[in-house]
Amino acid sequence: MAKAAGGGRPAYGAECRSLWRLAPGLAYLNHGAYGLTPNAVLAEQARLRTEMERDPVRFLDPHRLREGFGAARTAIAPALGVPADSIAFVENATAGINAVLRSFRFAPGDRVVTTDQTHAGVRAALHHIVGGAGGQVVEVPPPWPGAEEDALAEAVGRALEPGARLAVFDHIASRSALLLPVERLTALAHARGVPVAIDGAHAPGMIALDLPRLGADWYVGNLHKWHFAPRGCAVLWAQPGAAPSVHPAVVSYSAGPGMERFDWTGTRDPTAVLSVTEAVAFHGRLGGAGLMARNRGLADEAGQMLADAWGTELAGTADQRLAMASVRLPGGLTPDFETAARFHDQLRRRRIQVPVHPIGGALWLRISAQAYNEMAEYRRLADEVLRQTPGRARRPISRAGRAAAARAKGYTPVSGESR
Repeated sequence: MAKAAGGGRPAYGAECRSLWRLAPGLAYLNHGAYGLTPNAVLAEQARLRTEMERDPVRFLDPHRLREGFGAARTAIAPALGVPADSIAFVENATAGINAVLRSFRFAPGDRVVTTDQTHAGVRAALHHIVGGAGGQVVEVPPPWPGAEEDALAEAVGRALEPGARLAVFDHIASRSALLLPVERLTALAHARGVPVAIDGAHAPGMIALDLPRLGADWYVGNLHKWHFAPRGCAVLWAQPGAAPSVHPAVVSYSAGPGMERFDWTGTRDPTAVLSVTEAVAFHGRLGGAGLMARNRGLADEAGQMLADAWGTELAGTADQRLAMASVRLPGGLTPDFETAARFHDQLRRRRIQVPVHPIGGALWLRISAQAYNEMAEYRRLADEVLRQTPGRARRPISRAGRAAAARAKGYTPVSGESR
Protein backbone atom coordinates (compact mmCIF):
# COMPACT_ATOMS: atom_id res chain seq x y z
CA MET A 1 0.00 0.00 0.00
CA ALA A 2 1.41 3.41 -1.00
CA LYS A 3 2.11 5.68 1.96
CA ALA A 4 2.49 9.43 2.14
CA ALA A 5 6.05 10.65 2.51
CA GLY A 6 7.20 10.68 6.13
CA GLY A 7 4.17 9.08 7.73
CA GLY A 8 1.77 6.20 7.94
CA ARG A 9 -1.12 7.92 6.21
CA PRO A 10 -2.00 6.42 2.82
CA ALA A 11 -0.95 8.37 -0.25
CA TYR A 12 -3.78 9.30 -2.59
CA GLY A 13 -4.10 10.51 -6.16
CA ALA A 14 -1.50 9.44 -8.71
CA GLU A 15 0.63 7.73 -6.04
CA CYS A 16 -1.97 5.05 -5.40
CA ARG A 17 -3.48 4.74 -8.90
CA SER A 18 -1.47 1.55 -9.50
CA LEU A 19 -3.62 -0.20 -6.88
CA TRP A 20 -6.29 -0.43 -9.61
CA ARG A 21 -6.19 -1.41 -13.28
CA LEU A 22 -7.28 1.93 -14.68
CA ALA A 23 -6.37 2.65 -18.30
CA PRO A 24 -3.42 5.05 -18.58
CA GLY A 25 -4.44 8.63 -19.31
CA LEU A 26 -8.11 8.09 -18.40
CA ALA A 27 -9.57 10.67 -16.00
CA TYR A 28 -12.01 8.33 -14.30
CA LEU A 29 -14.38 10.63 -12.41
CA ASN A 30 -17.29 8.19 -12.24
CA HIS A 31 -16.54 5.79 -9.41
CA GLY A 32 -20.19 6.06 -8.41
CA ALA A 33 -21.33 4.19 -11.52
CA TYR A 34 -19.98 0.68 -10.96
CA GLY A 35 -17.18 1.16 -8.47
CA LEU A 36 -13.66 0.00 -9.26
CA THR A 37 -12.27 -3.23 -7.81
CA PRO A 38 -8.72 -2.97 -6.44
CA ASN A 39 -5.99 -5.37 -7.55
CA ALA A 40 -5.79 -6.92 -4.08
CA VAL A 41 -9.49 -7.79 -4.11
CA LEU A 42 -9.34 -9.06 -7.70
CA ALA A 43 -6.43 -11.30 -6.69
CA GLU A 44 -8.45 -12.74 -3.80
CA GLN A 45 -11.42 -13.35 -6.09
CA ALA A 46 -9.14 -15.01 -8.67
CA ARG A 47 -7.73 -17.28 -5.96
CA LEU A 48 -11.26 -18.26 -4.91
CA ARG A 49 -12.32 -18.91 -8.50
CA THR A 50 -9.32 -21.15 -9.08
CA GLU A 51 -10.20 -23.10 -5.94
CA MET A 52 -13.81 -23.37 -7.11
CA GLU A 53 -12.81 -24.77 -10.50
CA ARG A 54 -10.59 -27.41 -8.90
CA ASP A 55 -13.64 -29.03 -7.27
CA PRO A 56 -16.93 -27.14 -7.82
CA VAL A 57 -19.03 -29.62 -5.86
CA ARG A 58 -16.90 -29.24 -2.76
CA PHE A 59 -16.54 -25.46 -3.13
CA LEU A 60 -20.27 -24.88 -3.66
CA ASP A 61 -21.39 -27.18 -0.87
CA PRO A 62 -24.09 -25.13 0.93
CA HIS A 63 -22.73 -25.94 4.40
CA ARG A 64 -19.23 -24.86 3.40
CA LEU A 65 -20.50 -21.71 1.70
CA ARG A 66 -22.43 -20.82 4.83
CA GLU A 67 -19.14 -20.53 6.68
CA GLY A 68 -17.67 -18.25 4.02
CA PHE A 69 -20.78 -16.08 3.89
CA GLY A 70 -20.74 -15.91 7.69
CA ALA A 71 -17.16 -14.61 7.63
CA ALA A 72 -18.18 -11.97 5.07
CA ARG A 73 -21.13 -10.94 7.24
CA THR A 74 -18.86 -10.63 10.26
CA ALA A 75 -16.42 -8.48 8.28
CA ILE A 76 -18.96 -5.95 6.96
CA ALA A 77 -21.39 -5.81 9.90
CA PRO A 78 -19.39 -3.23 11.95
CA ALA A 79 -19.37 -0.83 8.99
CA LEU A 80 -23.18 -0.99 8.97
CA GLY A 81 -23.66 -0.90 12.75
CA VAL A 82 -25.72 -4.10 12.80
CA PRO A 83 -25.45 -7.73 14.00
CA ALA A 84 -23.94 -10.03 11.40
CA ASP A 85 -26.95 -12.35 11.32
CA SER A 86 -29.27 -9.50 10.26
CA ILE A 87 -27.54 -9.17 6.85
CA ALA A 88 -28.31 -10.92 3.58
CA PHE A 89 -26.14 -10.73 0.48
CA VAL A 90 -27.80 -9.89 -2.85
CA GLU A 91 -26.39 -9.08 -6.29
CA ASN A 92 -27.02 -5.33 -6.13
CA ALA A 93 -29.22 -2.72 -4.49
CA THR A 94 -31.92 -3.09 -7.15
CA ALA A 95 -32.12 -6.82 -6.45
CA GLY A 96 -32.55 -6.04 -2.75
CA ILE A 97 -35.37 -3.59 -3.42
CA ASN A 98 -37.01 -6.17 -5.70
CA ALA A 99 -36.89 -8.70 -2.86
CA VAL A 100 -38.67 -6.25 -0.56
CA LEU A 101 -41.29 -5.36 -3.18
CA ARG A 102 -42.01 -8.99 -4.04
CA SER A 103 -42.56 -9.75 -0.37
CA PHE A 104 -45.68 -7.56 -0.50
CA ARG A 105 -49.01 -8.59 -1.99
CA PHE A 106 -50.01 -5.37 -3.68
CA ALA A 107 -53.61 -4.85 -4.76
CA PRO A 108 -55.51 -2.34 -6.90
CA GLY A 109 -55.52 1.08 -5.25
CA ASP A 110 -52.35 0.52 -3.20
CA ARG A 111 -49.90 3.39 -3.22
CA VAL A 112 -46.10 3.38 -2.88
CA VAL A 113 -44.35 6.70 -2.27
CA THR A 114 -40.85 7.53 -3.49
CA THR A 115 -39.09 10.59 -4.93
CA ASP A 116 -38.34 11.43 -8.54
CA GLN A 117 -34.64 11.01 -7.69
CA THR A 118 -35.04 7.23 -7.41
CA HIS A 119 -32.74 5.09 -9.53
CA ALA A 120 -34.12 4.12 -12.94
CA GLY A 121 -33.88 0.41 -12.11
CA VAL A 122 -35.83 0.84 -8.89
CA ARG A 123 -38.39 3.00 -10.68
CA ALA A 124 -38.88 0.25 -13.27
CA ALA A 125 -39.34 -2.35 -10.52
CA LEU A 126 -41.86 -0.16 -8.69
CA HIS A 127 -43.99 0.38 -11.77
CA HIS A 128 -43.75 -3.26 -12.82
CA ILE A 129 -44.62 -4.79 -9.45
CA VAL A 130 -46.88 -2.15 -7.92
CA GLY A 131 -48.38 -0.86 -11.16
CA GLY A 132 -48.78 -4.39 -12.47
CA ALA A 133 -51.00 -5.17 -9.47
CA GLY A 134 -53.17 -2.12 -10.15
CA GLY A 135 -51.42 0.08 -7.61
CA GLN A 136 -49.96 3.56 -7.96
CA VAL A 137 -46.38 4.83 -7.64
CA VAL A 138 -46.21 8.41 -6.35
CA GLU A 139 -42.93 10.20 -7.13
CA VAL A 140 -42.34 13.30 -5.03
CA PRO A 141 -40.06 15.88 -6.72
CA PRO A 142 -37.55 17.33 -4.23
CA PRO A 143 -36.88 21.08 -4.51
CA TRP A 144 -34.01 21.60 -6.96
CA PRO A 145 -31.16 22.49 -6.93
CA GLY A 146 -31.32 23.42 -3.24
CA ALA A 147 -33.26 20.34 -2.06
CA GLU A 148 -34.37 22.12 1.14
CA GLU A 149 -35.06 19.49 3.78
CA ASP A 150 -38.21 21.10 5.21
CA ALA A 151 -39.83 21.46 1.80
CA LEU A 152 -39.01 17.86 0.89
CA ALA A 153 -40.37 16.53 4.20
CA GLU A 154 -43.58 18.50 3.76
CA ALA A 155 -44.09 17.17 0.22
CA VAL A 156 -43.39 13.58 1.27
CA GLY A 157 -45.75 13.91 4.24
CA ARG A 158 -48.57 14.98 1.91
CA ALA A 159 -47.89 12.09 -0.46
CA LEU A 160 -47.96 9.53 2.36
CA GLU A 161 -51.58 10.30 3.13
CA PRO A 162 -53.96 8.68 2.88
CA GLY A 163 -52.97 5.06 3.37
CA ALA A 164 -49.72 4.41 1.50
CA ARG A 165 -48.58 0.77 1.68
CA LEU A 166 -44.84 1.42 1.45
CA ALA A 167 -42.27 4.21 1.07
CA VAL A 168 -38.96 3.80 -0.78
CA PHE A 169 -36.35 6.52 -0.26
CA ASP A 170 -32.83 6.96 -1.63
CA HIS A 171 -30.16 7.56 0.98
CA ILE A 172 -27.86 9.22 -1.57
CA ALA A 173 -29.68 10.00 -4.80
CA SER A 174 -27.94 8.54 -7.84
CA ARG A 175 -28.51 11.32 -10.38
CA SER A 176 -28.24 14.36 -8.12
CA ALA A 177 -25.66 12.85 -5.70
CA LEU A 178 -27.47 14.50 -2.77
CA LEU A 179 -27.80 13.03 0.71
CA LEU A 180 -31.51 12.84 1.52
CA PRO A 181 -32.85 13.17 5.10
CA VAL A 182 -33.89 9.53 5.32
CA GLU A 183 -34.09 9.44 9.10
CA ARG A 184 -36.62 12.27 9.08
CA LEU A 185 -38.56 10.87 6.12
CA THR A 186 -38.70 7.44 7.76
CA ALA A 187 -40.10 8.95 10.96
CA LEU A 188 -42.79 10.72 8.91
CA ALA A 189 -43.76 7.45 7.25
CA HIS A 190 -43.79 5.44 10.46
CA ALA A 191 -45.96 8.08 12.15
CA ARG A 192 -48.54 7.24 9.47
CA GLY A 193 -48.09 3.48 9.80
CA VAL A 194 -46.14 3.16 6.53
CA PRO A 195 -43.12 0.81 6.40
CA VAL A 196 -39.93 2.09 4.74
CA ALA A 197 -37.24 0.61 2.50
CA ILE A 198 -34.10 2.67 1.90
CA ASP A 199 -32.04 2.36 -1.26
CA GLY A 200 -28.53 3.04 0.02
CA ALA A 201 -26.76 1.99 -3.18
CA HIS A 202 -23.95 4.53 -2.71
CA ALA A 203 -23.72 4.67 1.07
CA PRO A 204 -21.56 1.75 2.32
CA GLY A 205 -17.94 2.83 2.18
CA MET A 206 -18.81 6.44 1.37
CA ILE A 207 -20.22 7.43 4.76
CA ALA A 208 -20.28 5.97 8.25
CA LEU A 209 -23.49 4.01 8.81
CA ASP A 210 -25.63 3.08 11.79
CA LEU A 211 -28.58 1.42 10.09
CA PRO A 212 -30.80 0.91 13.17
CA ARG A 213 -30.57 4.64 13.94
CA LEU A 214 -32.10 5.46 10.55
CA GLY A 215 -35.22 3.61 11.63
CA ALA A 216 -36.11 2.01 8.29
CA ASP A 217 -37.59 -1.47 8.06
CA TRP A 218 -35.25 -2.55 5.23
CA TYR A 219 -32.01 -1.12 3.91
CA VAL A 220 -30.08 -2.15 0.80
CA GLY A 221 -26.59 -0.99 -0.14
CA ASN A 222 -23.97 -1.94 -2.70
CA LEU A 223 -20.56 -3.11 -1.55
CA HIS A 224 -19.08 -3.01 -5.07
CA LYS A 225 -19.25 0.78 -5.33
CA TRP A 226 -17.51 2.49 -2.42
CA HIS A 227 -16.51 -0.52 -0.33
CA PHE A 228 -14.31 -2.06 -3.05
CA ALA A 229 -15.98 -5.49 -3.32
CA PRO A 230 -16.20 -7.16 -6.74
CA ARG A 231 -19.30 -6.27 -8.77
CA GLY A 232 -22.42 -8.19 -7.98
CA CYS A 233 -22.21 -7.79 -4.22
CA ALA A 234 -24.65 -5.87 -2.03
CA VAL A 235 -26.30 -6.18 1.38
CA LEU A 236 -29.93 -6.29 2.43
CA TRP A 237 -30.58 -5.56 6.09
CA ALA A 238 -33.90 -5.88 7.91
CA GLN A 239 -35.12 -4.80 11.31
CA PRO A 240 -35.82 -7.87 13.47
CA GLY A 241 -39.57 -7.43 13.10
CA ALA A 242 -39.33 -7.02 9.31
CA ALA A 243 -36.89 -9.85 8.57
CA PRO A 244 -39.40 -12.74 8.53
CA SER A 245 -41.50 -11.06 5.85
CA VAL A 246 -38.78 -10.56 3.25
CA HIS A 247 -37.76 -13.32 0.85
CA PRO A 248 -35.39 -13.62 -2.11
CA ALA A 249 -36.90 -12.64 -5.44
CA VAL A 250 -35.69 -16.07 -6.60
CA VAL A 251 -36.71 -18.73 -4.07
CA SER A 252 -34.59 -21.88 -3.90
CA TYR A 253 -34.18 -24.71 -1.43
CA SER A 254 -32.45 -22.56 1.19
CA ALA A 255 -35.74 -20.73 1.82
CA GLY A 256 -35.83 -21.08 5.58
CA PRO A 257 -35.81 -18.79 8.61
CA GLY A 258 -33.36 -15.93 8.96
CA MET A 259 -31.47 -13.87 6.40
CA GLU A 260 -29.42 -16.94 5.42
CA ARG A 261 -32.34 -17.85 3.17
CA PHE A 262 -30.72 -15.50 0.63
CA ASP A 263 -27.43 -17.42 0.58
CA TRP A 264 -28.46 -19.99 -2.02
CA THR A 265 -30.83 -18.89 -4.78
CA GLY A 266 -29.52 -21.34 -7.37
CA THR A 267 -26.14 -21.85 -9.01
CA ARG A 268 -24.11 -18.64 -9.20
CA ASP A 269 -20.56 -17.45 -8.63
CA PRO A 270 -20.28 -16.67 -4.89
CA THR A 271 -16.72 -15.32 -5.04
CA ALA A 272 -17.78 -11.65 -4.95
CA VAL A 273 -19.35 -12.22 -1.53
CA LEU A 274 -16.46 -14.38 -0.35
CA SER A 275 -14.07 -11.51 -1.27
CA VAL A 276 -15.85 -9.04 1.03
CA THR A 277 -13.41 -9.68 3.87
CA GLU A 278 -10.50 -8.53 1.69
CA ALA A 279 -12.54 -5.58 0.38
CA VAL A 280 -13.26 -4.39 3.93
CA ALA A 281 -9.59 -4.80 4.85
CA PHE A 282 -8.52 -2.80 1.77
CA HIS A 283 -10.92 0.02 2.66
CA GLY A 284 -9.33 0.09 6.11
CA ARG A 285 -5.78 0.10 4.74
CA LEU A 286 -6.67 3.11 2.60
CA GLY A 287 -7.74 4.98 5.70
CA GLY A 288 -11.32 3.92 6.44
CA ALA A 289 -12.95 6.98 7.99
CA GLY A 290 -10.02 9.11 6.85
CA LEU A 291 -10.52 7.98 3.26
CA MET A 292 -14.23 8.84 3.41
CA ALA A 293 -13.45 12.32 4.77
CA ARG A 294 -10.75 12.87 2.16
CA ASN A 295 -13.05 11.83 -0.70
CA ARG A 296 -15.80 14.14 0.54
CA GLY A 297 -13.40 17.04 0.82
CA LEU A 298 -11.96 16.43 -2.64
CA ALA A 299 -15.42 16.20 -4.25
CA ASP A 300 -16.48 19.46 -2.63
CA GLU A 301 -13.26 21.26 -3.56
CA ALA A 302 -13.48 20.00 -7.14
CA GLY A 303 -17.18 20.84 -7.41
CA GLN A 304 -16.61 24.38 -6.16
CA MET A 305 -13.76 24.81 -8.63
CA LEU A 306 -15.87 23.59 -11.55
CA ALA A 307 -18.85 25.78 -10.65
CA ASP A 308 -16.55 28.80 -10.34
CA ALA A 309 -14.73 28.04 -13.60
CA TRP A 310 -18.00 27.65 -15.50
CA GLY A 311 -19.91 30.40 -13.72
CA THR A 312 -22.64 27.95 -12.69
CA GLU A 313 -23.63 26.29 -9.42
CA LEU A 314 -23.34 23.20 -7.25
CA ALA A 315 -26.45 21.22 -6.34
CA GLY A 316 -27.49 21.09 -2.71
CA THR A 317 -25.89 22.41 0.44
CA ALA A 318 -22.49 21.41 1.84
CA ASP A 319 -24.23 19.06 4.29
CA GLN A 320 -25.95 17.25 1.40
CA ARG A 321 -22.78 16.63 -0.64
CA LEU A 322 -20.52 13.66 0.04
CA ALA A 323 -17.97 11.96 -2.23
CA MET A 324 -19.98 12.95 -5.30
CA ALA A 325 -21.17 16.36 -6.45
CA SER A 326 -23.47 17.59 -9.21
CA VAL A 327 -22.44 20.74 -11.08
CA ARG A 328 -24.60 22.55 -13.63
CA LEU A 329 -23.02 22.67 -17.07
CA PRO A 330 -22.58 26.07 -18.75
CA GLY A 331 -24.13 27.20 -22.00
CA GLY A 332 -27.54 26.77 -23.53
CA LEU A 333 -27.44 22.99 -23.91
CA THR A 334 -30.81 21.31 -24.43
CA PRO A 335 -31.73 19.60 -21.13
CA ASP A 336 -32.71 16.19 -22.49
CA PHE A 337 -31.26 12.68 -22.35
CA GLU A 338 -30.08 12.74 -25.97
CA THR A 339 -28.00 15.87 -25.45
CA ALA A 340 -26.69 14.51 -22.14
CA ALA A 341 -25.57 11.28 -23.83
CA ARG A 342 -23.92 13.19 -26.65
CA PHE A 343 -22.03 15.47 -24.25
CA HIS A 344 -20.93 12.45 -22.20
CA ASP A 345 -19.61 10.75 -25.34
CA GLN A 346 -17.70 13.88 -26.34
CA LEU A 347 -15.95 13.90 -22.98
CA ARG A 348 -15.26 10.17 -23.18
CA ARG A 349 -13.55 10.66 -26.52
CA ARG A 350 -11.25 13.10 -24.71
CA ARG A 351 -10.45 10.38 -22.14
CA ILE A 352 -12.69 11.79 -19.40
CA GLN A 353 -15.30 9.48 -17.90
CA VAL A 354 -18.08 11.35 -16.10
CA PRO A 355 -21.90 11.12 -16.27
CA VAL A 356 -24.23 13.89 -17.49
CA HIS A 357 -27.91 14.08 -16.48
CA PRO A 358 -30.84 16.36 -17.33
CA ILE A 359 -32.39 17.56 -14.06
CA GLY A 360 -34.71 20.49 -13.41
CA GLY A 361 -34.48 22.08 -16.85
CA ALA A 362 -30.67 21.97 -17.17
CA LEU A 363 -27.81 19.56 -17.77
CA TRP A 364 -25.81 18.56 -14.72
CA LEU A 365 -22.51 16.72 -14.52
CA ARG A 366 -21.89 14.37 -11.57
CA ILE A 367 -18.32 13.95 -10.38
CA SER A 368 -17.06 11.28 -8.01
CA ALA A 369 -13.96 11.41 -5.83
CA GLN A 370 -12.07 8.26 -4.89
CA ALA A 371 -8.58 7.58 -3.57
CA TYR A 372 -7.03 7.49 -7.06
CA ASN A 373 -8.45 10.88 -8.10
CA GLU A 374 -6.70 14.25 -7.77
CA MET A 375 -7.46 17.87 -8.59
CA ALA A 376 -5.51 17.86 -11.84
CA GLU A 377 -8.18 15.58 -13.34
CA TYR A 378 -11.01 17.94 -12.43
CA ARG A 379 -9.10 20.94 -13.83
CA ARG A 380 -8.72 18.97 -17.04
CA LEU A 381 -12.49 18.42 -17.01
CA ALA A 382 -13.12 22.14 -16.41
CA ASP A 383 -11.02 23.10 -19.43
CA GLU A 384 -12.51 20.45 -21.69
CA VAL A 385 -16.10 21.47 -20.90
CA LEU A 386 -15.24 25.09 -21.68
CA ARG A 387 -13.65 23.97 -24.94
CA GLN A 388 -16.93 22.30 -25.87
CA THR A 389 -19.04 25.30 -24.83
CA PRO A 390 -17.47 28.20 -26.79
CA GLY A 391 -17.79 31.77 -25.62
CA ARG A 392 -17.10 31.10 -21.94
CA ALA A 393 -13.75 32.09 -20.49
CA ARG A 394 -12.30 30.09 -17.63
CA ARG A 395 -12.17 31.92 -14.32
CA PRO A 396 -8.75 31.11 -12.82
CA ILE A 397 -8.48 29.91 -9.23
CA SER A 398 -5.12 30.15 -7.47
CA ARG A 399 -3.52 27.19 -5.76
CA ALA A 400 -3.59 29.11 -2.50
CA GLY A 401 -7.29 29.83 -2.96
CA ARG A 402 -8.09 26.18 -3.57
CA ALA A 403 -6.10 25.08 -0.51
CA ALA A 404 -7.74 27.72 1.69
CA ALA A 405 -11.21 26.62 0.56
CA ALA A 406 -10.33 23.00 1.27
CA ARG A 407 -8.96 23.76 4.75
CA ALA A 408 -12.11 25.71 5.57
CA LYS A 409 -14.05 22.48 5.00
CA GLY A 410 -11.72 20.45 7.21
CA TYR A 411 -9.90 18.80 4.28
CA THR A 412 -6.12 19.05 4.01
CA PRO A 413 -4.58 18.14 0.61
CA VAL A 414 -2.68 14.87 0.96
CA SER A 415 0.86 14.16 -0.17
CA GLY A 416 0.94 12.69 -3.66
CA GLU A 417 -1.97 14.72 -5.03
CA SER A 418 -1.25 17.03 -7.93
CA ARG A 419 -2.48 20.49 -7.02
